[in-house]
Amino acid sequence: SGTGTTATTWSTNFTAGNPQAGTGLIFSNNASPAAPAAANRWMFSPAFSLQANSVNTITFYVRCLGAAPLPAQNFKLTVGGAASIASQTTNVYSTTTLANNAWTQITATYTPTTTGVYYFAFNHISATTQASAMSLALDTFAISSVLSNNEFQTNQLTVYPNPTTDFLNVKTNNSDTINRVQVVDLNGRQVMTKSFNNVSDAQINVNDLSAGMYL
Repeated sequence: SGTGTTATTWSTNFTAGNPQAGTGLIFSNNASPAAPAAANRWMFSPAFSLQANSVNTITFYVRCLGAAPLPAQNFKLTVGGAASIASQTTNVYSTTTLANNAWTQITATYTPTTTGVYYFAFNHISATTQASAMSLALDTFAISSVLSNNEFQTNQLTVYPNPTTDFLNVKTNNSDTINRVQVVDLNGRQVMTKSFNNVSDAQINVNDLSAGMYL
């Protein structure tokens, strides 16, 4: 149920008990007194196509596996333009006191200033020695995206109601006209297109679309 492309010593485990959901999880082992070694491990997500000024909500579950007292861990979520450490220049979430022994959901948001392809990354850092050995486990990563209303205002467009379950209205606030409306899912797939003849107020029926987030 965890998703992503592992790097360095992050690993997947489908035999350990108690994943947050599904049958597996992703984990990173820290150093232990018996084998002291600093850990600085990165794991990169697949590529995501994000729109400028969209509000992207990222959720995931994290927990520490081991005997109490659990040593506090340095952990962060970053984002950048490539699946490389050098490109991960923006912190989305960070903590230096991660030591929870139960699955805890973390929620963070990221709003890019430009449209493009982005990669998220998880970074786990542990010291050279720890009071006890433990694993940092991740599960159930998800991302949802909503275009900011400011984006529509900047382009002199009004889109309403948001959210909607049946009809969606697109209205121009200046002399521009509408020739076509396209609806795209978060994977970039075009799920609906409707053509218009230079109208200032367009309406489309989205009742047949599955519940979810669309651009």
